[in-house]
Amino acid sequence: ACDYFHRSLALDPDYAQAAHDLSISYSQMARHEDAIFWGEACCKMLPQWDFARMDLGIVRLNAGDEANGWEDYESRHRAHGPVIHSKQPRWEGEPLSGKRIYLYMEQGFGDQIQYLRYAKRFSDEGARVLVGVHPKLRRYARLQAGISEVYEYAGPINDYDTWQYSISLPRVLGGVRTMGGPSS
Repeated sequence: ACDYFHRSLALDPDYAQAAHDLSISYSQMARHEDAIFWGEACCKMLPQWDFARMDLGIVRLNAGDEANGWEDYESRHRAHGPVIHSKQPRWEGEPLSGKRIYLYMEQGFGDQIQYLRYAKRFSDEGARVLVGVHPKLRRYARLQAGISEVYEYAGPINDYDTWQYSISLPRVLGGVRTMGGPSS
């Protein structure tokens, strides 16, 4: 497939879809430098293509580049639209002692379960932790250390001071290994 994508780019050097597909293909082959090169090329061709930026984030994460990968992966909210529409500020690492933080658990059950365990870090810092989960995970979430209140996605949420998407936590906290919970 890579040969065909290269041929397409030889015919049209601005063919962003071919550059994107090369990036994904090379990433699947663990050719990380090539994957990042073509992902960046695609994003230069179409800087407003948020799905490509999101995919570049995944490519970078697969290559072990957490700092740039998590930052690029933030474009998922522009690609898919924001899930949270809040008047409260989004948490970006400021102290949480005495505050209530709402963590919106994203994506599938495995991701939600993985990130629920980090609520304890925030409660240990003196925060009250509220979480929004898939309805089928409510009971499980109530059993997790550090969680004060559990809500379903569409349910009403009590007052909170700040909020964050669960899968944005590594970006804010400096990577998965620095998040202070069990290793992933």
